[in-house]
Amino acid sequence: MRRSLFFLSTVALFGSVPAIAAPADDLKAVVADHWAWFLKNNPVYATSLGVHDYDDRIGDISLAAQDRQATEAQGFLDRLSKIPDAGLSPGDKVNKGVLANILTEQVESNRFGQRMMLFSTYDGWHQGFANMADNVPFRRRVEFESYLTRLAQYPKLNRDAMAITRQAVAKGFVQPCVALGGFEKTILGVIAADPVKSRFYAPFAGKRPNDMNDAGWA
Repeated sequence: MRRSLFFLSTVALFGSVPAIAAPADDLKAVVADHWAWFLKNNPVYATSLGVHDYDDRIGDISLAAQDRQATEAQGFLDRLSKIPDAGLSPGDKVNKGVLANILTEQVESNRFGQRMMLFSTYDGWHQGFANMADNVPFRRRVEFESYLTRLAQYPKLNRDAMAITRQAVAKGFVQPCVALGGFEKTILGVIAADPVKSRFYAPFAGKRPNDMNDAGWA
């Protein structure tokens, strides 16, 4: 995600593309298509940016989804390779190179077993999901409803993640035990005996949205 944000910043720095330059127009189209594709595959991040087309979804971490995205990333690479550098400005050449690097890493990393290692000493799917409420807006009723819809999808996410993790363990793609001492606390920390004290409940402990009455809020 950081690399994609850096790429977008690079695009902004180098300004607009001349309308009459065919290679530049082709690059602009690839950039726009890739960004739309990236948001579709990262729906919670899209919501955090104000794109609400995928508010009823969470990301798909399955190996099948990773394979699909790698194949689609290769498609973007193929499109980039057909754009001649000779017709691009220095800034456009940088943008093309940055995007090509992002896509190449995505394609190549999907070939290694490390893709099955879904948690580390810093993060895991359970913590990432619990952090979701910190990254999406809660101003309208529809946004609370979107949040509830997403919460209901966690069981499937967890099943998929556990299935992948079992494959990782079976094939030896694991981290040293010494590095993961006490890791179970990161899981227990998102489980509350009192639901009102759960991190998942936090949005409902805040302000009622203006487009909902007290009864609806209750």
